Amino acid sequence: MQAHSNIFGYFQGEKIEFVITDELEGKSRIERIGESLLMVVSHVDTFMANENYPTAISEAYHAFLFRQSKAIIEKCVKKNQVHFKTKPKKIVIDRSINKWGSCNQDRVLAFNYLLASKSPVAINYVVVHEMCHMVHLNHDRSFWRLLGSIIPNYKEVEMLLNGKSID
Repeated sequence: MQAHSNIFGYFQGEKIEFVITDELEGKSRIERIGESLLMVVSHVDTFMANENYPTAISEAYHAFLFRQSKAIIEKCVKKNQVHFKTKPKKIVIDRSINKWGSCNQDRVLAFNYLLASKSPVAINYVVVHEMCHMVHLNHDRSFWRLLGSIIPNYKEVEMLLNGKSID
């Protein structure tokens, strides 16, 4: 049995609906199937009858984003490594509430797991921005020149990331 939840989330910039489906054995999980995020639970009727099912979907969705973000970001770092002589020492996924990413003086790159909900263009911008900090720790002119040499339209992408329209 399947049930449409009328609850939507974002994954890599695409709005997708949660579809709840039965599986008698195994662990509850979320999988991406086409245009939907399929949430597998043991009993759909019981799950959907529970008034807290939106909370359960939200918790599963955030766990899904956390798991997916590591692979997405590592792939993006690898793709952009050609622009840099130094490599990150470590890549960390966190639950920061006030920033998309950071880089410290030890070249440890940290990224917010919610990046997995953003478009690939936005993810790439944040990854390259933080990788530029491996070369320039602050936001001086050299930093912006390096970023601009890799992403010439970085100002437009930054506005999209922050939810501002481009006029």
